[in-house]
Amino acid sequence: MYKIVIDSDKILEIDNLVFQNSSLNKAAVDAINLKLPKGDDNSINMEEIQRAIVPIIKNVDIFFSYSHDDKDKVEKMAQYFINLGYKVFLDSLFWKSIDKELDEYNNRYNKNDDNTFNYQKDKLSSSTFNMILTDSIVETVRNSSVFIFVKSKKSVKDSRTFSPWIYLENKIAKTM
Repeated sequence: MYKIVIDSDKILEIDNLVFQNSSLNKAAVDAINLKLPKGDDNSINMEEIQRAIVPIIKNVDIFFSYSHDDKDKVEKMAQYFINLGYKVFLDSLFWKSIDKELDEYNNRYNKNDDNTFNYQKDKLSSSTFNMILTDSIVETVRNSSVFIFVKSKKSVKDSRTFSPWIYLENKIAKTM
């Protein structure tokens, strides 16, 4: 795997380039119609949640690790590579927001009769969703040929990341 760090301030504007979702995100589009799965025995079906929200993406040419505050710049750069025929991974292209899905799940399944949250159930579902996302990140980075980290003031300060996900992505890429 090749690892590249790009300073977001150095990204050149690509004139008249508008980011378009490509056919590569079909799994994410199809997943929008799925309901969050819960077993009859009150168990969490982790495989179904992973497929519906953050599926593992295989055969990726370029994986982008970035702060969502830099999303517009990164999407333009990704579209450039897509136009050249590369299969590009951006979490926003393939995956739904884990936070929004977790909120929906908790509102649907983890409330007490008095409409307050059940803390024990909430902890379990939060841990489960984060574990699923971690697994998807690990496997998708491992399935990538090139890893690009877009470094910016929004992603790193004094060699520390603001996001545990950026940290994880870079840690995995470092071991590849």
